[in-house]
Amino acid sequence: MMETNKIRACALFMIAALLLVVSAWAVEKTGLLAKWDFEEIGLKGWTLDAPSKDFVFALEKDSVHSGKACVRMEKLQDASSRPGYAYANIKIPQGSGFNSVKMQLFVRTKGLSDGEAVIRILLHREGKVIDMIPMSRNGKEPFIALPASEQWVQVKGTGVVPRDIDSLTVIVASTVGKGIVWLDDISVEGSVEEADANQNTDKKQDAGK
Repeated sequence: MMETNKIRACALFMIAALLLVVSAWAVEKTGLLAKWDFEEIGLKGWTLDAPSKDFVFALEKDSVHSGKACVRMEKLQDASSRPGYAYANIKIPQGSGFNSVKMQLFVRTKGLSDGEAVIRILLHREGKVIDMIPMSRNGKEPFIALPASEQWVQVKGTGVVPRDIDSLTVIVASTVGKGIVWLDDISVEGSVEEADANQNTDKKQDAGK
């Protein structure tokens, strides 16, 4: 009986040790690339590419999702004015091997229909834009369409990326008429997805035939 208990205790110890190893591997394969809650650093790292007479991109401290601040992007002119963009760059750690990017944020809008404001992520290699990540629900369109909702809604998107990219650019774009987008608690994670990597390789090989 004592021998059986020893065997069980040893087996349980080995299982626990294995779980720790698996957990450590999972941590090493996922990393937070950027996070913006607009609290301490405000809009640092973000740039507005639009005429100041047509757009406002500013911190707001009313009706936030969490904390004490969020960001407001407001288009002041009608559809005849050119689209406006706010963007931020993200460095990818060298040697990370990330081949998947996940983005999540909270958003609310006013005066806009579904998809009249979008988020895009550009991929860079050696300072050059090489592609945009397909992050829509069907995995085809290179953007995340923001929903029309005056209440805070969580939005998520995931896309496969080449392992050798060195930076990303997150772009918030408002392309139609007058309207407001509020954003809060934005995060971008990189990860290594082995299955996705193999599927991506297979697709490239098939395309080359």
